[in-house]
Parts: sequence; C-alpha cells; structure tokens
Amino acid sequence: MIIIAVSDYAGAYPRLPGTLTSAARLGNWARDPAPGRNYKVLEITDAAKNPVTVDRLRHEINAFLTTTIIDRLVVYFAGHGLVRSATDQFWLLTNADLDRREGVDVMPFIDGLKRYSIGASSPHLKKGQLCIIADACRDTSRDAISFTGDPILTSAAKPSPMDTDMFLATTLGDFAYQPAAVAGGVASCLFSDVLCEALEGGVPSVIDASHAFGTVIDNQKLATYLDDEVPKRAMKYNEKMTPDTISGLRRDFNFYDLIPSASRAKEGADVGDAPVAPNSIEKLLHPANTRRVVRDNSFLDLEPAARRSNDFGHVIDRSADLMNKLNVGPSYMGAIVSEFDQRVALPETAAQYLTVEGYRWKFLPENVYLAPQLFVRQRDFWTLAPAYPFSVTVLQPWNPGDVLFNTLDDMRQTDWDSALSSSVATSWQEHRRMKDAIRAADRLRFGKERQPLHADQAGYIYHMVGDIDNIVRTAH
Repeated sequence: MIIIAVSDYAGAYPRLPGTLTSAARLGNWARDPAPGRNYKVLEITDAAKNPVTVDRLRHEINAFLTTTIIDRLVVYFAGHGLVRSATDQFWLLTNADLDRREGVDVMPFIDGLKRYSIGASSPHLKKGQLCIIADACRDTSRDAISFTGDPILTSAAKPSPMDTDMFLATTLGDFAYQPAAVAGGVASCLFSDVLCEALEGGVPSVIDASHAFGTVIDNQKLATYLDDEVPKRAMKYNEKMTPDTISGLRRDFNFYDLIPSASRAKEGADVGDAPVAPNSIEKLLHPANTRRVVRDNSFLDLEPAARRSNDFGHVIDRSADLMNKLNVGPSYMGAIVSEFDQRVALPETAAQYLTVEGYRWKFLPENVYLAPQLFVRQRDFWTLAPAYPFSVTVLQPWNPGDVLFNTLDDMRQTDWDSALSSSVATSWQEHRRMKDAIRAADRLRFGKERQPLHADQAGYIYHMVGDIDNIVRTAH
C-alpha cells in the first residue's frame, strides 16, 4: 500500500489537517498482521513538515516498487485535486500553487504502475490487482485548465494488464468534504471515515460470509456501501457528495480482509450514530475504543453553494451560439469552428475549406478523409483539433481546449458530450460516474464504423478504468 497525504500547501490552497488523520488510520489498518491484511506500507506525507513533492514521490515510489514483490497494490491519496476532463485528473502536491508541474497526473501514473510486473509472481492470479483510493476534490475550476502535473513513473518496461478497483470520493466536478475538529478531537476526511469504518469490520453490509475463502470484506459490497453511505453522511453537514466507484477485482481474490466471524460487524453496527466524539488521535485510530459522531462544520466558514466547482462560464451555450452564427452543425464530414486564432496548420489542398469571418472561422472539409484534424495556434501553444464525422469541435480563446458537439447518429437529435474535452471544467451538466461511463462506452462502440469519434471516446473510457480487453475489441 502506498499512502500519500498532503495537509499543508504552499500558496493559496487551504490546509487540510484531516488528510493526516485519515492516512494514519488507513495505514494502521493495513499494517495489522491479520491474515487478510499485513500490507507492506509506504507512507509519504508531510506529517514531519517534509513537503510532498514530485521528486520525493518519484524517488520513494520507484524504490518501493522495484524492491517489493506485489500481488495487489493499493494507492491512497488524500489532498486537493483538480480535473480538466474525465481522463485529465491531478492530485495536488505541496507546491502545486507555485508550480503547475507539482501534482500527480493520475492516468499516466496508473499506466506507470502497470509497468512493474505486479501479480507476475502469483500462481493464483491471472492478472495483478490495483486499487486506487482518492479522497480528493475533483475540482474543475479554472486552475485545472493550465495544470500540467507529472506522471511520476516513467519506466519503459512493457505494461501488464491489471484488474482494478477505483474508489473516488466524488463524481467529476464536485468537492470532497473534510469535517472540522470539534470537542478536542481531530479533523478527518468524510469519505475516508466511511471507508475505514467498513474496512475495520464495523459494517455488516460489506461482509460476505459465503465467500470461497470464508468470511470476507467484499470489494463489490464495499463499493455499494460507499455509494450509499457517503451521500447520507454528507447530508448531515448540508453537503452533497456522491462517490465514484468501480469494482474490477475478480472473484475469488476480490476481498479486502478475512475476518474470523461476523461478530465484529455486529458489535460495531451502529458506527456513525453514537453520541460521543473522539477526543484523541489514539481513539480515532482505534475505533473499537470509541464511537463516532458527525462533527460540527461551523469552523469551515464555507457556504455549500459557494463550494460548487463548475459555476463559472457557460462554454456549451457559448459554443452553440458560435455554431449558430457560423451556420455549422454536425455533418458526415465533421467540422471545426473557432473564435480564437486563424493561424492553422493543415495541408495546402485543404486550405480552401477554411472560411474566415472577422475574428471567427470555420473549417468544413468536403470529405471525411481530406483533413481529419488540423493544428490551431492558441496563444503560446498549438492544439490538435479533430474533425470527426457527425461532430463539431469548438475552440474558444478564453478557455483553451475543445468541446465536442456530436450526434448519436445522423438520424437523431444532437447532443453535447464534453466528458473527454478539456472544457469539461465549464460544463454545467451533471457528469457521468465511471460505472455509467462504462455502460455508455459499451453503447458507443456500436456504429463506430460510421462515427469513429464514438470509438475513440469508448477507448478513453475503457483506458480510464484499465479495461484493456475492451480497448482491443473496440479497435478491432
């Protein structure tokens, strides 16, 4: 298990003292020598005032992975987070406000983990196992537009497929929540509290007594419990918080703990509703010694409405208006429209299809093979803009990136889908959770011959959750 927690940020990002509490609690659980746990744990936190930096992660994680035989790797992060699109997500490190590279670029980081032969030494597993737990905001504020991050792991070894669980504290665009400390207690992270209570055996609904290995804490039951319990717990603080979870570990090796009997769960069945607050870190890390309460959040001085992350701009409305002015809609050849910069790089034979009207321009190829994409100059960099069949790519100067406007097919009404666009930050729509995105990807694959955009979207979604087999099927 790799535990990363950042509590003290340089610059404008507020402190998060609860990350250290939650990280310590999870680490304490993982190191328990019980038969179903006994993890080797690497903790990278700022508890000793040691900043958590890209260089530190790169050095410590690489050393850990190269000197350890691993069947299952659990990676836990607690701290601030940013999201630019469904596949561009970042965990912010100590100096993230001062250096836009000081963060973990999550998807390339996960790809890097797959290059360390996890599970290769096990005669029982067909694939290695990976679990990603992130108790972090998936904030789509303007900070996300230009954030770069770092993949941390850059091995050139061949990647290996892995079964993957992902337990994320919130859906795309929303905030995680940290109750403040009251009554002499300590702050903690709400999602981690719910997770740890379940892992510690205090929740009967996550326990499978008929499992092949005995009485276990089951990954699918755990995901279902998080989906159900976290919103209920958040409502007690007048907050909205919906986890984003998928459970990809296959039976029979899909459990997080082997427990002697169901008695421990019965003893702790009322966890979360008891009247006494913990008053020491020792009690918090050993919940059998105390009972938990919902803490007062009055010290945060934040109104729930003010904490919504996607309340700036209306990029989709602006894009629709631009398309209307230029008289452009989805067509078989696709289109690109922009109000940014008319400097483009495209084949000379395609230049005649670029029409400039004042500060706006449109590119309408006459056939789908003429120029499927072109480079557009945007301030100090170039963006590759695609022209997919039945779609329009929209480029705007105040928000570098793209918005894909596409139809389900040429017979149905048009619909926005910006989930994989770098402009997801400004989308006012509700974003799909991962499990819903996977179902959407399964639907998108049909008819992909006519609409390759849908095949690309499905591929990105499968990649996000580590489903290499379905990427291959989609490509085929």
